[in-house]
Amino acid sequence: MRMIAAALTLAFAACATPEPPEARRHFIKAVTYQKEATSPSDFVTAVAEYDEALKIAPGWLDARYNRGVALESPKGYDEAKAAFESYLAGKPSKKDAAEARDRLYALEAKKEMELRKAAGDDDYKEALRRAAERAKTR
Repeated sequence: MRMIAAALTLAFAACATPEPPEARRHFIKAVTYQKEATSPSDFVTAVAEYDEALKIAPGWLDARYNRGVALESPKGYDEAKAAFESYLAGKPSKKDAAEARDRLYALEAKKEMELRKAAGDDDYKEALRRAAERAKTR
């Protein structure tokens, strides 16, 4: 949690960008909802604000990245994965890309853990195989 707070704090500092003021307004609101979240609905609201910012400034990598982080919290693993992949498609720096890929790896582990819990440990490998098959058909 401390790492997320630090990342969001850096996002405030790093967002002195030439993005349009209305996009920045939505971005700052999203970061605030995310940083101060006390329930899953706060993360949903943050994602909605990031979406608004990205409608105005679709290439804004900070908004893409933070949207992925916000989606991790309510267990929106597939949506978070898509958000981080969108971020990586924007060609961030090597360091930032590595951090995003690490988040993707962590999401993969979290999703596997959820599958294990849902299926029971005996059926875990089969559930994982089925999930991989479903992913291939998308």
